[in-house]
Amino acid sequence: MSDSPTAFTGFGTATREILGRLARRPGFQVASIGWGYDGWPYDRSQIPYDIYPSRGQPFGKDAAARAIAEMHPDVLVSFGDLWMIDWIRELPRDAGCRSLIYFPIDGEPFPRAWREVVHTADVAVAYSRYGQRVTAEACPGVEVEMIYHGVDRSVFRPLPDRDAVRRRHRLDGKLVVGCVARNQPRKMFPILLKAFSRFCRERDDAMLYLHTDPHDIGWDILDLVRRYGLSDRTCITRQASVDRGVPPEILNEIYNLFDVFALPTAAEGFGLPIVEAMAAGVPVVVTDYSACTELVEGRGELLAVQRLLTIGRYNLEQALVGEDDLVRKLTLLYDDPELRHRHRHAGLEFTKQLDWDLLADQWVELLYRRIGNVPRTEPQVPAHAE
Repeated sequence: MSDSPTAFTGFGTATREILGRLARRPGFQVASIGWGYDGWPYDRSQIPYDIYPSRGQPFGKDAAARAIAEMHPDVLVSFGDLWMIDWIRELPRDAGCRSLIYFPIDGEPFPRAWREVVHTADVAVAYSRYGQRVTAEACPGVEVEMIYHGVDRSVFRPLPDRDAVRRRHRLDGKLVVGCVARNQPRKMFPILLKAFSRFCRERDDAMLYLHTDPHDIGWDILDLVRRYGLSDRTCITRQASVDRGVPPEILNEIYNLFDVFALPTAAEGFGLPIVEAMAAGVPVVVTDYSACTELVEGRGELLAVQRLLTIGRYNLEQALVGEDDLVRKLTLLYDDPELRHRHRHAGLEFTKQLDWDLLADQWVELLYRRIGNVPRTEPQVPAHAE
């Protein structure tokens, strides 16, 4: 239960990659409760399982009970932020249906409001070491598992005709700083744009490429581009949006346009574009906070945190980096092609362990270890934490 596997979101991508592989494994029957899915036909060769529509109440609340009643699953995997599924503790479950929650943590301290969700679940799975640690410290007595997100290395890879791709986009001879991210407040696009405006002043060959929707829920990107005098130094993917997305092969072409991937994010539960960029052979520059640190440390450049800001209704502390450090890191990579090469090699090596096929093996092991061969019992009423 997550964003529909037909959606071009991080949740949708991970759902599609994990379920598709489990659906092809002997002994597994899978289905998706697809947040945002409206019931229209989809390509069954790419998504070989049923999707239950869920466009009414938020995050599957309208569809979950019906899906459970019809499918009688052994396990319901809820994949999303914990605030999205805080209602799940009240969900009537079929006899023997276990609850597994797979969730990001992108700030701390761990909100008290989420503890009951974790304690109610039969299995809790974080998708970073950072999230695992923060959750375990806040929820004593809970064994918190961890499985990373992954990357399809058959798609996201360095292209042999990279120079031709860059010429086609009129970026040959340029040093391209790129970013793939949703235009939402946590991604801190103003810091990237302001830092790049300083970085490119004395570098006529520097260009910025943004793969994002400039009119999404974050900032007016086009206005920021004009404000910082970057109209002739910035490329933005035409008609990019969460709903439409682009095919993975085209997204890999976009990564192959980049010389550096830069994301001064406030926090990440994982950060799929970070590892996709690495798999495409692009050095990365990201914030030294949350899951970003364990993905990038020793194989990219980390931006120093200036201070932590308390953000949102759950009072999570997330990071603010300075544009000065981003300018320094971009300059460092611009001036040192050998450093870019080392980061490129280290990133490619790291992503070998994040191949979705290997992670599917981890899911099979986890599901059999924690869920398989459990005798069906009468459903229990979840205890509510104080």
